[in-house]
Amino acid sequence: MKVTYDPDPHADAVYIELDSTPPHHATELAPGIYGDYDADGNMVGLEVLDASKRLDDPMTISLELLAEPVPAPA
Repeated sequence: MKVTYDPDPHADAVYIELDSTPPHHATELAPGIYGDYDADGNMVGLEVLDASKRLDDPMTISLELLAEPVPAPA
């Protein structure tokens, strides 16, 4: 997963890349919030426009693990 923020006033967007697959199409989930999907309909990204107005601080990202990671099978 990769998170980017473009503070340019014309963009002011946070993008959360869930998968490196290029998006095939986007759907507006709520005003100014778009989901990007691959050709099979799987979500590959999420974009939040006007991020500085919608998020507490788009320049700060925190990650909280709710459980210990499960090791991959050998």
